[in-house]
Amino acid sequence: MGWSPDGRSIASSSLDNTIQVWDASTGAHITTYRGHSLPAQTLSWSPDSREIVSGSLDQTVQVWGVTTGETIRTYRGHSAPVTTVMWSPDGTRIASGSVDTTVQVWDATSGKTLLTFREHTKQVSSLAWSPDSTSIVSGSFDKTVQVWDARTGKVRYIYDGSTIAGARIDNAQGVPQDLIFFVAWSHNGKRIAAATDEYSGDVVVITWDAQTGKHLVPYFDQVMYALVWSPDDTRFASAIELTDVEITLVP
Repeated sequence: MGWSPDGRSIASSSLDNTIQVWDASTGAHITTYRGHSLPAQTLSWSPDSREIVSGSLDQTVQVWGVTTGETIRTYRGHSAPVTTVMWSPDGTRIASGSVDTTVQVWDATSGKTLLTFREHTKQVSSLAWSPDSTSIVSGSFDKTVQVWDARTGKVRYIYDGSTIAGARIDNAQGVPQDLIFFVAWSHNGKRIAAATDEYSGDVVVITWDAQTGKHLVPYFDQVMYALVWSPDDTRFASAIELTDVEITLVP
């Protein structure tokens, strides 16, 4: 599910392979997208709120018009289900992560592949762009969170959650102890957060300085299905269990 940047619309995906868009104020239905042959697991709005990119179990990433529901382009760079997609804040590129362990960065207009990031060894579960569109943070089931240059693919650092430090491209110093489910970059660009399933099934959300990798604060929570920063970067909103949303103040 995703709220449009202009705040006017909401999009959600379903097990019936469709994606629905409706008016956030009135609930009026806007369009139904039927381009995927299997359910879409992830979607992201374009910065101008006119298009949506969606990634699916059918291994494709598709860009389509919000008002028309028509496919604009289909990206076929992955060889396994697509688990996460994110439009760059500057609107020029799209990043997509997959069970095939790669993150693909591609031109949002032409669909041309610009970069393939291959530093993860298991499926990529989540990714986020820096607000200035120069860097990407990606989380994986290989238990790493990696921050890297969005144009060159060069790793800037690997976040080490088990020793609460920033390991500069050195996995020997340790990595987060369990699967990484979500990563999120704060709107002001100063912090990154990651959610990992540790300590007898409890979720641990860890935050750190986005530039240095210096640990800031962890907190423990229940089973989590989504994690987002508030617009003022002082709180998290997290979907917990099956019915609840929790808001947590970030020190």
